[in-house]
Amino acid sequence: MARKDLLECAAYSHGPVLWARVPERMPIGEDVKGPNGTEGGYGLVGAAIFSLVEGGLVQRIALANMRRCMGFKEYGRYGLSSALWRSLNAGTPDKTIDQLAIVAAGADPSQPKGLAP
Repeated sequence: MARKDLLECAAYSHGPVLWARVPERMPIGEDVKGPNGTEGGYGLVGAAIFSLVEGGLVQRIALANMRRCMGFKEYGRYGLSSALWRSLNAGTPDKTIDQLAIVAAGADPSQPKGLAP
């Protein structure tokens, strides 16, 4: 049951959209330049900065959505040992889900809830 819940919540939290990508104009033919003559309208440096900022925001929103979904399904949040954390981050996505399902289906640890950020 825990594996199914993890997969469902992961599907909900995968790829959040921060804002809609609305084109400023529709290019016709081979004229695919932004309004200031660059591709995309931000310029090379602007596009690089934008992608860095957006990537961090998307990851934080996805993690928050995952926590919210698992909390809705009445799973608690607890801190993990550093060895278990390294093991979770070293595996493939399927192996990570399997390990998380074992942890989630196990007994509640002795520490108080809410310690994990």
